[in-house]
Amino acid sequence: MLLILSLLLLLTSLILIGYNWRSHPQTILIAVIFIIYALYSLLYYFTIESKNDFWYAVMFGNLTPLWYLPGPLLYFYYRSTLCNTEIFTSWKDALHFIPSTVQCLTMIPYYRIPFAQKLQIAHSIHENPDLIQQIASQFTLYSVAFDFASRPLFIFFYIIACYWLLIKYSASSHNHRYTLRWLKAFLLLLLLENSIYAVSLYLLINQSFGFTYGIVDLMHNITGATFFIVPLLLIAFFPQILYGSLKSKSTVLKSLNAPIPDESFIELSERIKTYMQEKQLFLNPDLEISDISIVLKVPRHHIAYCFTNVLQCKFTTYKNKLRVAFAQNLFENGEAVLSSIDGIGAKSGFKSRSAFYEAFKAETGMTPNQFLKNQSFDKLL
Repeated sequence: MLLILSLLLLLTSLILIGYNWRSHPQTILIAVIFIIYALYSLLYYFTIESKNDFWYAVMFGNLTPLWYLPGPLLYFYYRSTLCNTEIFTSWKDALHFIPSTVQCLTMIPYYRIPFAQKLQIAHSIHENPDLIQQIASQFTLYSVAFDFASRPLFIFFYIIACYWLLIKYSASSHNHRYTLRWLKAFLLLLLLENSIYAVSLYLLINQSFGFTYGIVDLMHNITGATFFIVPLLLIAFFPQILYGSLKSKSTVLKSLNAPIPDESFIELSERIKTYMQEKQLFLNPDLEISDISIVLKVPRHHIAYCFTNVLQCKFTTYKNKLRVAFAQNLFENGEAVLSSIDGIGAKSGFKSRSAFYEAFKAETGMTPNQFLKNQSFDKLL
């Protein structure tokens, strides 16, 4: 049964990745969390039920850094979804991966031993499961009990952080009720699973790891059943999450009957316009809304709201308009004598010749070549 549940969770993860990797890349983080939990269940399956030396040797010890990843991945998923930001926003995000990195470093001695020796270890554990603690302690800097106990505590910390994000941003206009229901349901499910795991783990550690498999078996069966609910939950109640068909931001705003922008958004829109023009941010060919959000220290979804509802144009259209105006100014100042037309496009912030020509014609009704010829003709007159 545990094998079937694990494979079902892996299948759900592949569906999530397949349908969301372009439209909603943050959903891939949830898929990775599912994969990690499925691998953990498979590890238990090959420890107790299957006792397959080869697969247990492949998984035992090698996967331990993964057990510290669900918490950070969960946080990044909730933050990017609720705050409408990129998945990773600064170098500080790397700090969340320190526990996993430390665990990886402590396991280097184990990684370096020959696979034949790992097979012997796997066979020994299958013969006497009580050896797990003794063998694991040879390749860690801290006690096995601490390693086991820190995992649920680590995830609890991130569940609390995600709950705080839900409280803080659930009222934001860009968050659709459907998405909020999913976020609440998934967080509740994770809290239930982690609580069961923590209680079972406490009972196990309290008995000094004298492997009473009644407790361990109960722990994995309950947690496995809990995660069996996830695919059913997605299929039955949240198919748009599963298949990546969430509504676009503009549709969401309309469905929420977004009010007329108040003074704060009008003022913010003026700040955006002034800053982009004075600092010439549009000359950066990789400029994104998140860059303006960081500079002005304003949530990304507020910037997006200003363009959609106050300035009433797409961000791409607005920055291209500024770039074309800049290019026109270069032409008028005789820059074409010193630089090629493509060079002027690059100086104006366009990544490619085609993008420059397309945007220039959309704004002026003529290509850069035509504009330059007209300018030369006007000077002759």
